[in-house]
Amino acid sequence: MLTPVFLIVALAFWFILPPKSQPVIINDQKQSQTETVELTGLTDKLNSLEDKVTQLESSNSALITKINSLQTGTKNNNSELSGKKSPVLIPINPGGNIDSNTWTNLTSGSITINPADYPGYKNAYLIINLSVYVGQGTAYARLVNSQNGLAIIPSTVSTGSYLPVSLTSSAFQLPPGQNSYTVQLYTQVPGYPAQAGNSFLQITY
Repeated sequence: MLTPVFLIVALAFWFILPPKSQPVIINDQKQSQTETVELTGLTDKLNSLEDKVTQLESSNSALITKINSLQTGTKNNNSELSGKKSPVLIPINPGGNIDSNTWTNLTSGSITINPADYPGYKNAYLIINLSVYVGQGTAYARLVNSQNGLAIIPSTVSTGSYLPVSLTSSAFQLPPGQNSYTVQLYTQVPGYPAQAGNSFLQITY
């Protein structure tokens, strides 16, 4: 009999008294802090990326400057090279044999030249193919003024080879004015002639 009464009383209290409120967890502050941290990290990454871009731009600018400098230097070098004249090779005579131990002129050819016709030239050279018969002794050759007999001493070359060799003399300056030149030969041992092939006067700038 009492059980129904207690049940009715309990129901009455449950309806009359307000239900106990459940605790509310506020996550807004925590979420806000998380978003702030994420934004800060993103900002740092963006700043780092901007720094790298700036560094790359600086490196690229420096590289372009170096390339331009190299191109300018190449152009200048090409200009200098293009402005330099090529050597001039002038045939003197086709050669011959001289069996004498005194200087003797070759009569197979000569040149007449005035250094004023080559303004700005630096040096002249005698180029000649020379040998001595069967390689006995030494053969000598030089350039000589065929009009007055004056030899150009720095043009002297020699060889003991029995095979023709191409020889180039030391550098020399041509005397001023128009003069005729030929080649002189002599052999160290008579009976074993000096043998000359083609000879040239080379003018260099």
